[in-house]
Amino acid sequence: MFQLNSVSTHSGLTRAINDWEVGVPGFFGKNKPTTLTAYLVKGTAPRTVTGHEQPISKVVFETFTIGC
Repeated sequence: MFQLNSVSTHSGLTRAINDWEVGVPGFFGKNKPTTLTAYLVKGTAPRTVTGHEQPISKVVFETFTIGC
């Protein structure tokens, strides 16, 4: 698994695109419900999430089921 990140600016607006690519089917399991949590932090994001991060944006939770 690896992550692709892209940040661009146009007319004063910044766009961030982040994508996870999984190279092995079933890497995260099959038919598993999961929740993605996303938010912005000031500065460089930590390598490991500890739960002590200080979000500077709304925290978004997206629940979905991992397919086969």
